[in-house]
Amino acid sequence: MDDMELLSDRMDVDMLEQLSLKSLPNSLSMYDSSIPLTELNLEFRPMSPACELGREIGETIHHVMSGRDDQQMREIVSQMSFGFILGAYILPLPVAEVDKHGVDQFIGEINEMSLTFASKFDEERMTFDEFTEGMDEYSQKWREIERDIDQNIRHTLFEAGYLYDDDQHLFPDPTPDGILFSLDDTDYSTKWEEYRNSRSHKIIKKTRDYLIADGVDSDIIDMSVGYSTIPGSGGNVAAFQDTHDLDQLDVDVFASKENILEVYSKYRIRKRIQLSSRLAEDTSRLRDHRWRGVNAFQVFKLINTEGPNISSHEIAEIIGSRKHRDPQVTAIGRALSGEHYDSQTNWKELPLLSGNKRSWRLTDYGEVLAQYIFRDLPMFNKLSQIPKELVNQGIDSLEEITPSR
Repeated sequence: MDDMELLSDRMDVDMLEQLSLKSLPNSLSMYDSSIPLTELNLEFRPMSPACELGREIGETIHHVMSGRDDQQMREIVSQMSFGFILGAYILPLPVAEVDKHGVDQFIGEINEMSLTFASKFDEERMTFDEFTEGMDEYSQKWREIERDIDQNIRHTLFEAGYLYDDDQHLFPDPTPDGILFSLDDTDYSTKWEEYRNSRSHKIIKKTRDYLIADGVDSDIIDMSVGYSTIPGSGGNVAAFQDTHDLDQLDVDVFASKENILEVYSKYRIRKRIQLSSRLAEDTSRLRDHRWRGVNAFQVFKLINTEGPNISSHEIAEIIGSRKHRDPQVTAIGRALSGEHYDSQTNWKELPLLSGNKRSWRLTDYGEVLAQYIFRDLPMFNKLSQIPKELVNQGIDSLEEITPSR
């Protein structure tokens, strides 16, 4: 596997995880404290939100591709820069215009603008100390606020019985206050990793994400390209930070017991997490399921786009199968409807389809999965971008087989 294949393979996980941890405009605070300052550029420039976003993408790519020598990195960066400009600017242009002037002319224009921008920033550069003056204090303040919000959430949900009992050993005392902060240094990394991967932590973090999202002034979202409505994203945190004066924010009022329980209930946090995991799992299973040359993913997609009430014969004709393949389509339909299943293709608990060979349609859960798979959405927190009524429809389907607290 070469560098570009490796980058493509790891980008969804590593890049989105890194970007989700960063917020504008104070993303500098998110650098790993173990990195010596001598390894950082000591001349920082004031950055626009668009530049900040580009810088964060670049830093994330560097993180994913760490270990390459300078020549390899230059080649990778040059290829990715070309691809970025191609996708973001050139491909949307009329074909005739691109053919007339050539791709190289458009690339040259962008590069010339970039150089002009860089020269201007050289003139306005400031020292590392000047750039970070006040930023460290602000970032530290935000980390303390996040910690206090999490502590309030832990305490509230622990008392309400909404956290998992088998995660209690992660708390240093019978209540969740001060979790992990009193652990010995030698035990910290192991315990932190265990806590970060625990189901209770996912509930706490998701509750915090939606609590913060509800605290964003909706009028501020359109003010910057760096802002986002997606809970848990860096852009959403940035919008919250610019909505509130952090020095005046009363965490006990903002993250009160009443507000926390309201958000937990309103967004059905625990079931939302389970639904997200189930949708990802079923997407993978659907892509892998085939029966005698017919792909279940393609059958499911056609029922979503051409249905409801499409027959096995009609599906077979669309996918170009010969008539005698109708039975294979029907077999897949029966599997996805839970009528015929084995250990590898068990859809009996949450069927995706209902009907028979004469008429197939999506179930309530199948409609949610279709939105999750086929709607053009950013990969990060996809469930938050699906209509609320459909998410609740999926959670209702899930609760029929696993009632929640």
